[in-house]
Amino acid sequence: MLEQARRDIETETRLALERIRKEVADLTVIATEKVTRKTLTSEDHQRLIQEALREVDFSALESGGHGNGGTG
Repeated sequence: MLEQARRDIETETRLALERIRKEVADLTVIATEKVTRKTLTSEDHQRLIQEALREVDFSALESGGHGNGGTG
C-alpha cells in the first residue's frame, strides 16, 4: 500500500510540474505581448517559452522536495 501511495504521489507531482511549466509558458507569452503591444510569431513564442523555462528552477520540485534548498 505504501509503495502504491508513493507511485501515486510521484505521478501527481509530475503532472503538477507539467501544468506549472505550461502555465509559465502561457504567462510569458501573454506578458510579452502586453509589454510589446504586438502579436508574437510562433518562433517568438518558442524562444520566449524556452528562455522562461530555463530561468525557472524545477530541480528541487522534481527531486521530491528533498533537497537542502541550496542554489546548486
